[in-house]
Parts: sequence; C-alpha cells; structure tokens
Amino acid sequence: MRRAINTDTILGAAGGLVATVLLISSYRQSESVFILPGDAPPFLVPQLFLYFTIALSAVIFLLGLRSGGLEIGPKHWRNIAATIAVIVAAAALMKPIGYLAVAPVAVFATVYLLGFRRRLVNLAVSAGFVALLYGMLTVFAKMPLPKIPGLGV
Repeated sequence: MRRAINTDTILGAAGGLVATVLLISSYRQSESVFILPGDAPPFLVPQLFLYFTIALSAVIFLLGLRSGGLEIGPKHWRNIAATIAVIVAAAALMKPIGYLAVAPVAVFATVYLLGFRRRLVNLAVSAGFVALLYGMLTVFAKMPLPKIPGLGV
C-alpha cells in the first residue's frame, strides 16, 4: 500500500500553499498601486512565477500520491521541523540584518538539514545561489533587497 504522506506530497502541498498565499497577497497589494493605461501591472512577473510554482507544486503532489515517494521516519520529521524553523527565522531576520547576511546561512542550514553533508559543496552552492539571486533581483528586476546595516550592501 502506498503512503499518502511522503516527501513528495509534503513538498507539493507546502509549495502550493505558500505560492497561493503569496499570489493572493500580491493581488491585494497591486490594487493600491496606480498605473497608467498601457503599463504592465507592477506584480506581473512575480505573479507569473507564482502561477508556475502552483502548477509545479500540484504536479509534485500528484506524482507523490501516485508513486508513494519516500516514507518519512521520525528523524526526517525533526529535520522538516528544523528546516521550517530556519526558513521562519530567516524571514524574520531578513529586514533587520540584511539579505546578504541571512540568506547564505539559511540556504546552507537548509541543505544541510535536507541531508547534503558535503560542507564545501554546500557552502559553494549557498554562496553561488544567493549571489545569483541577488544579481537577478537587484540588477534585472531592480528590486531593493534588505541591506546589511552599516555596510549598505
């Protein structure tokens, strides 16, 4: 018998839930923004990304129901809870401490908790992913990210 609660169904449900909440929030925020006729809505790109995330999460969830995924033991539940705690702490500390101070630590802790034990690879992936995302958001999307107090980065 296949287990309905497994890694894939939890990942799909969590991703879909978070993306749905963010999508609803983006529509509420866009109502208060004045745009001129013919301009693109201010949240168009994030909303398209969130629609894609919801669709991908639904596929992951359905494949998890179909295939059974990996069974989650007691040790894995502790890692899932710790990963959620890291993500919540990172979200809370992002504004007061800054993106470049919080994000690499959060990514490193998350991949370590997910079972990747090669520390140098995790460090390189964490730094590379954060730097790539920082460049995409600040250079291409022109989005201001929380800065490190006193350093201005």
